[in-house]
Amino acid sequence: MSVQNQIKLPWAMVRSGQVVVEHDSQGPYPTLIPTLGLKLKVNGVEQRQNVSVRKDDTIELESLAEVQDGHWSLIVSPDDLTARVCVVPRVVVSRAIPNLDPAPHLVITTVENRTSSSPLTMDELAQVLRQKGVTFGLNVSSYAELVTAMEKKEVIVAEGIPPVPGTHADVQVYFDTQTKSLKEIEEEGEINFRERFEFTAVEQGQVLVKRTPPLPGRPGTGVYGAPVFPPEPRDVELVPGQGVILQEWSNQLVATKAGRPVLRRAGSIARVDVMPDLMIKGNVDLGTGNVSFVGDVVIAGDVTAGCSVYAGGVIKVSGLVEQAVLQACGSVSVVGNIISSQVSAGVSPMFLKTVNPVLENVQEMLQQLLSAYPQLKERIPENRKAMLPQLLTSLVAQKTPDLYDRVAFLKKEFIKLSPRLLEVVGGKVVDAFTDLLREVDMGLKSDAVLLKLQKQVVEVNEKLSTNEIVQAHGVAKNIINSSLTASGNITIVGGGCYNSRLLAGGKILINGVFRGGELRAGDNVSIKELGSESGVLTLVFCPSTSVVSIAKAHENTAVIIGAQRHTFDATQYGVIIRLVNGTLMIKN
Repeated sequence: MSVQNQIKLPWAMVRSGQVVVEHDSQGPYPTLIPTLGLKLKVNGVEQRQNVSVRKDDTIELESLAEVQDGHWSLIVSPDDLTARVCVVPRVVVSRAIPNLDPAPHLVITTVENRTSSSPLTMDELAQVLRQKGVTFGLNVSSYAELVTAMEKKEVIVAEGIPPVPGTHADVQVYFDTQTKSLKEIEEEGEINFRERFEFTAVEQGQVLVKRTPPLPGRPGTGVYGAPVFPPEPRDVELVPGQGVILQEWSNQLVATKAGRPVLRRAGSIARVDVMPDLMIKGNVDLGTGNVSFVGDVVIAGDVTAGCSVYAGGVIKVSGLVEQAVLQACGSVSVVGNIISSQVSAGVSPMFLKTVNPVLENVQEMLQQLLSAYPQLKERIPENRKAMLPQLLTSLVAQKTPDLYDRVAFLKKEFIKLSPRLLEVVGGKVVDAFTDLLREVDMGLKSDAVLLKLQKQVVEVNEKLSTNEIVQAHGVAKNIINSSLTASGNITIVGGGCYNSRLLAGGKILINGVFRGGELRAGDNVSIKELGSESGVLTLVFCPSTSVVSIAKAHENTAVIIGAQRHTFDATQYGVIIRLVNGTLMIKN
């Protein structure tokens, strides 16, 4: 029994490319379902959807062949360093209609056969490359891969030599860009919470920023044979701000004064300012720690108990100072009260009075020695040059016999200064003192130690004569149980001073009372009220050229002008005291 007889009617099948149909006379009828790749006609009409057929229909089947044209393209990268060829092969799809078994709904399929071939030949590729000007870095061995490609492929046919990029300009910053930083604490070290921070500061002459110029790159060669240049390296412009100069020869920004450095970067510009002041927006307390700064210090709040403030410039406090230490190389101004504190402005007047004459004398001695020694060297014959150290030692002993003792005295006095103040005045001078004393003890070898000391002494003399240090003033509202020292004037603008010590190199003006303690002035003194009704001991000292004015002086107070002393044994008003020909003149 045939397959056809075994299948329930209706059905259709394909044999040798022809459709065979069987069904009952009254139907139903089989369905043909065409697929892609063939053409189905029923009674001369092309059918693309499912169609029912009968035995008496004329049914035609035709398989369709398909050709996909190949193509290729040459692609050169935007930087001209790479040439690629992308090839898509030509594809021919041939189809045949197989025998299909009977089915009521017959899906007519095809059998495909695909063949591929490259659309590119060796000669054509070489010709196009020449026409396009691609002549450098050709990779001829890659051509075969393209002309035999059976599938889509992209191959590099030429490669240039890439350029070597340059080096961008660089900026080295030689200071901490943070206003303050935590100090390093040793693993087993004790923590002083008031000394946790270090405020960023720079010295005059310090290198702040150095620019390393950009370095140009080296050009490469593109696939067209032309040079390919690297991008221009980025440069940086150094801009000197306040307190800064640009050293063009060294590409450096250098501080012209001490202060707080501030770096600003904007695009290709690097600007540095050295601000003369350090701003503390609130109180000086455990949160800020102690403050030490080479320039001015401006405090918006108070200086609280146990804290200290050191400034290479001036100190300005908007609040009060309580149980604290303030030391400035410049003036000190406190809007509020100073309570149980030690405050100093500039170098102590006693230090200046003691040291200045000796410094000037040592400077003169060194000048004498350094003028005489070259003449001595010229007169000594070559065969006796070895005796020069002995002759120099003798020269020092004969011309300046007091040099050793005076230098030893200066060293002792300078060491008494606080380390911060000594650093501002001239810390290296102590080393120069030490070197001279050591060489004199061991025997001078050359005049180098004298030259070094002369340089340091001249610098210190200049600093000690500047207004900032010599005319450093102290101003406060009231002073209670405290000491205030200033190389310039002292002014108390509030109620007065109580149980305190004032020391000024210049004038002292107290708009209120000075009660208990002592004051020493280098110039005139003016006090509204001296002492108290209870007779607390209160003393005023000033030099013989001074005039002391007191609106009201109580009993048991004393004024000492030069070597003369006047003690009040009763309350007096409108007193003016001066020394005339060695005698105190008291005017009411």
